[in-house]
Amino acid sequence: MSASGKGKVENIQALRAIAALLVLSAHLKFCIAGNNFSGQVPHWLESSVGGCGVDIFFVISGFVVSLSADQQQAGAGRFFWNRLTRVAPFYSLTSIACLLLMVVKGRCPEFSNLWNSFFYLPLFDVKEWSVPVNNFGWSLSFEMWFYTLFAALLLKFSPGKTSVLLPVLLGFGVLMGYVFDVQRFCFRFMLHPLGLEFALGCLIYRFRRHLTFRIAFCGFVLTLLSFITLVPAHLDGALDNFQQSWERVVYWGLPAGLVVIACVGLESSAGIVAPKFLVALGEISFSMYLIQPLVIMVGSRICWISGMKNPFVAVVFCVTLLILSAYLSWRFCERPLTRLARRLWTP
Repeated sequence: MSASGKGKVENIQALRAIAALLVLSAHLKFCIAGNNFSGQVPHWLESSVGGCGVDIFFVISGFVVSLSADQQQAGAGRFFWNRLTRVAPFYSLTSIACLLLMVVKGRCPEFSNLWNSFFYLPLFDVKEWSVPVNNFGWSLSFEMWFYTLFAALLLKFSPGKTSVLLPVLLGFGVLMGYVFDVQRFCFRFMLHPLGLEFALGCLIYRFRRHLTFRIAFCGFVLTLLSFITLVPAHLDGALDNFQQSWERVVYWGLPAGLVVIACVGLESSAGIVAPKFLVALGEISFSMYLIQPLVIMVGSRICWISGMKNPFVAVVFCVTLLILSAYLSWRFCERPLTRLARRLWTP
């Protein structure tokens, strides 16, 4: 999921870190709720707008996948294996950890929950989503579906053509899902409007050479204006509610596209690069995202035991705990597992 090697866009790496922190901001209320604040979450923590970080990840993913395929010029099998080994080893480890915690607590997930946790595509879901045991894993199901479609197109077309054809395919699929009102969830998943965010990232990569400083600056300004004036604080049920799915793409997906345009354009046209610490955090953003359920659980427990009464202190503590834990998991788990998987077998 990260861009690496020659041609790496540092601003994209920094934006990944911001996206992961945005997602955390949407869930911090669960870390402190009901502990030492008379059961009340402070008003400034109630918003779920940080969930737009996932939409930023989707747009980034479309851009990075197109970039990686273009750089590597590898076949479909090699491309898919590289994406799978980037995601699956560490995600599977966090899923196993979450599963063990569920068993210890006396909870038993159903077959469809386990399937979605380790095989990504919700083939057995009929009416609604069966949430993976690591409940942040729903976004990786979409990622893996996008990778599968991209690899399928690479069987016939070049990476450059694929980065244009995939948005067309995803757009057509979304239109079909809307026109025919598909009922079975696994098909609604495949035709989901969130695919348009991935498509947007592919198109930004395809036309990246046309991103002048003026366009990039306008993208930055429009991003700020859209978040101030348009972005709703809550878009709950966007996965199962078709109407809210479209709202999510409009209110969260389009600003995500604008900020990616701004980041790419400012770096390529004017050499404006994000601070190094944000770029470094981007390297561990995958760990920052996936271990959040575990960190929130641990952080909540520590806040309760320690008797923290200041919500601001609790927030700072939880953010610090996440960054430290993410670095350790990236260094000792995520990176070694990826390397091991690629060392064992490469197409």
